[in-house]
Amino acid sequence: MVNESEYATFVAVFAEPAEVDEQGFEQLLWQQLHELHVEDSAHFRWDKSVSHNPKDPQFSFSFAGRALYVVGMHNNSSRDARRFRWPTLVFNPHEQFKRLRTDGKWKRMQNSIRARELVLQGSINPMLNDFGERSEARQYSGREVPDDWSPPITGGKCPFGH
Repeated sequence: MVNESEYATFVAVFAEPAEVDEQGFEQLLWQQLHELHVEDSAHFRWDKSVSHNPKDPQFSFSFAGRALYVVGMHNNSSRDARRFRWPTLVFNPHEQFKRLRTDGKWKRMQNSIRARELVLQGSINPMLNDFGERSEARQYSGREVPDDWSPPITGGKCPFGH
């Protein structure tokens, strides 16, 4: 559990594949989340504060019983702010976003991030939404996805077996 005065982020950097396109990265991201879920589900339940359905506006990835917002980064991202030399997944606990809101810091941080992206990219990522407006799963890979998007999982099944 994160202490009241701490903020935490877990960053997973992968050496391979060194080159991947956006759809390939998205496939790998969801495969990795699925594999984490398979290992995790033997020990923990999905965080009850969020949905397990990636199409639900209340969805968030859950690991160790904690809701996590995932940011995917790779070297061929269409969004400059999502470019990184190696494929990377950044995990941020939902509870710290709640704390930022409670402390009155969230809007200022959100505005700062979006202002920087506007300068860097010339536009704000069209996939960004506040939690509960649309499924945050649509934002994980960083690429723009259509309204009828689903996670790229073989067989069309939920990646989390629900």
